[in-house]
Amino acid sequence: MLRFINKHKNFLRRLHRWLGLLSGIVVFIVALTGAIYAFEHEINVWLDSGGHRKVAVENKAIISALEVEKVVRQKYEKDIARMSLTVYPAGDEGIICWVMNKERQWTAFIMNPYSGEVIDRYEWAVNFWAVILELHTSLMIPEIGHDIVAISTVIFAIMIFTGFFLWLPPKLKGWKSRLTVKWGAPFKRKNYDIHRAAAIYSSTVVIFMIFTGLSWSYHWFDDTVLGLVGGEYTKHEKEKEFAGKELGEINYESLDATFKKLAEGKYHSYEIRYPAGEKVTYTFTKNYSETGLQARDMYWIKPETGEVLLADTWAEKSLVNKIRNGYYLIHIGAIFGLTGKFIWCIMSLLAASLPITGFIIWKNRKSKNNIGA
Repeated sequence: MLRFINKHKNFLRRLHRWLGLLSGIVVFIVALTGAIYAFEHEINVWLDSGGHRKVAVENKAIISALEVEKVVRQKYEKDIARMSLTVYPAGDEGIICWVMNKERQWTAFIMNPYSGEVIDRYEWAVNFWAVILELHTSLMIPEIGHDIVAISTVIFAIMIFTGFFLWLPPKLKGWKSRLTVKWGAPFKRKNYDIHRAAAIYSSTVVIFMIFTGLSWSYHWFDDTVLGLVGGEYTKHEKEKEFAGKELGEINYESLDATFKKLAEGKYHSYEIRYPAGEKVTYTFTKNYSETGLQARDMYWIKPETGEVLLADTWAEKSLVNKIRNGYYLIHIGAIFGLTGKFIWCIMSLLAASLPITGFIIWKNRKSKNNIGA
């Protein structure tokens, strides 16, 4: 294997170099913004901003989802195309209700969970985190931005493998030197060592970011990855069972009773998505934690009767569906809690440094004082 790699090292080096020049700027932006966005929740909680507002716990019942809907429809001036809310049963955080208009613009209403008073309202598009997320997913380029990011991610995945083959030492005794940096060496050597070490360390985590990111971009990739662990994701098929039907008269009393029953027990939060477009059911999602694979139960509810049409509980989910539900937490490292987020953040920053150190290596190779591999 090593003999084959050494024989084709010049080709691998050229391929690695040109792929890096082609995707470097995109990789830098995506990795840097990803490292920042991973802490969106913690920073908002710390600053008491965004969708998170701490409130004093009161000895009262939390207002119903239907009361929230009534208040929001009164306050929002435009036609609502989509609507969802998140409630924290501990009662120490405000309810957040998201609405989207026909122009696909999102607005958040933060409400006191006991009185229904609107604490704050903000437009997502002008939010700092919206800018970071748009840079991360599409470079803020309309229409083709997502494709540019996805293709650059594929290129970066190829570079991880070409880089690994270039990193492999000719002999086993050379492994240690390729995992460390000679800080006292001249700048060119030091930059080269930083590039090699940062690449090998960051790739152990970045590969999971790439896999989850590409799974969101390409359904065929998602199906392939899930197929490797023996199955297919079934959530979308479940939702199709209730699509395209006509919404009848809503029975608010029965709905409220169903919501209250489903809200019983101990868990982190619950989300409710309201009927919209071809989706003619309410969905009630009970989230048990913010770490691990994001255990959750989902229920589809008939608006006309309050009847639970379908239950998709965590205990009954296959391994494939559990992994798929946890993609986002895997992507940002939250699967391992706050410690995981810090590790993922550091590795993202190391990945962001690779286009810079790699470009310097490319420039230096034009001079006579090249650094050998």
